[in-house]
Amino acid sequence: MLLEELKITLSPEQEYIFFDEARIKLIGGGEGGGKSFINSLYCFCRSFHDYLTWGPSLYWIVGGDFEDAKKEVGGSGIPDDRYLIEFLEEFEVYDAERSSLPMQDRWMVHTKGSISGHLYSTVSGYDPSKIGREQPRGVIGVEVGRWDVAIWNRCYGRLARRRREGSWGIFSGSFESAIGTWFAEWWEKGQAPNELDLKSYSLPAWSNPVQYPGGRSDPAILQLEAQCSPEYFTERYAGKPAPPRDAVLPEFNVKLHVADIALVPDRPVYIFVDPASTVYAVLFVQMIGDEIWVVDEVYAHQWSHAQVVQECMMRPAWKYRALSGHVIDNAGKQNHFGLGTPIEAWRRDTLLSFRSQYIPVDVTVERLRSVLAISPRTGRPRLRISSRCVGLISELGGGPSPIANRGVWKMKGGVPDRDKNNDACKALGYGLVSHFGTTIPSMEELRNVRTGSYLR
Repeated sequence: MLLEELKITLSPEQEYIFFDEARIKLIGGGEGGGKSFINSLYCFCRSFHDYLTWGPSLYWIVGGDFEDAKKEVGGSGIPDDRYLIEFLEEFEVYDAERSSLPMQDRWMVHTKGSISGHLYSTVSGYDPSKIGREQPRGVIGVEVGRWDVAIWNRCYGRLARRRREGSWGIFSGSFESAIGTWFAEWWEKGQAPNELDLKSYSLPAWSNPVQYPGGRSDPAILQLEAQCSPEYFTERYAGKPAPPRDAVLPEFNVKLHVADIALVPDRPVYIFVDPASTVYAVLFVQMIGDEIWVVDEVYAHQWSHAQVVQECMMRPAWKYRALSGHVIDNAGKQNHFGLGTPIEAWRRDTLLSFRSQYIPVDVTVERLRSVLAISPRTGRPRLRISSRCVGLISELGGGPSPIANRGVWKMKGGVPDRDKNNDACKALGYGLVSHFGTTIPSMEELRNVRTGSYLR
């Protein structure tokens, strides 16, 4: 109804974002796609709705600095552009006498009439420690691609704290590879079911019919696509993050491989382990048809073996652990801590036996790639990962790591890094090679092929 009174017609992409029921929305916007317009309009309409339930409320418009934040409030100065103040004025609820719009520093926008008492306040993220002294009902994030992750954490924490009090947030920005990789990680997280009340969207440049009346086929868009690299065009104009640069497994896609799957009772669960000293990774895996389901994980930072085992035993999947078929990294044969090897410790504490063998890293990578690929029979990848497995997903490049200063498993010197951000990936790769073999022929097999004895 408010849109009709404002005489606003949204594009399909804008309409989907606007009416989706997600509580926290994260928008990757293409240049000129109308990020500020959607932020402002959503804030205006949502605050009208809030007034009926909660009465007068506080709303933050957060930017990396005050100048960024002001864009959503006062618009660009272009006559046809309408932003928060313009919307309030059209409904005669903008209280100009009480509002404060100084040249510098914080803007305070007050309302009157049918929504009297609302306050919209710009907030600078320049000092994240100052974000948190107030209790906003809604948060509008501006140009979050330029934010430090500390600003995001403060804003998200505020909204999570007031979840039962109708809190909501809408955040938008452009993907800029050199700045704030957290944005791409969280955006990827919001593409799949998650426990964060978060959903992410793309608002491509061509979703703005004023700038690009021809949509995706607009001549200006086609010209931009022709002169840009595919990665730059994807990030800057399509509103999607390009695959992480130098990722070992760029085939991974959150929408394809992360699903809202759950443990299948009475089906055997296999335990794949990488007992590294910094991150101890344990995956709970089921074979469902011709698919591999990773239904749970323990991704522990500097935990003892005993702590890891106790946590594993508390997981629902433990009840259905298989009698055999469990796999551990070859390092599980090494006595790291003077307390016996990890294989011995697992057998002593759980009575489970584990397979272990040396597997070259290239073999592990090829096996992982084989299950990330789309099956021509089902049209789906063979690997499906529960959204609970945030450690594994983060190593694959699909979301923020649960452990500080960790990220995507990347190439190093042209080959996969053997030692960084790959503990869960290694556990999975070792388990798959153990169960299904390798996709790379051994040197012995190659020699047999050359001599012809392979076919005998």
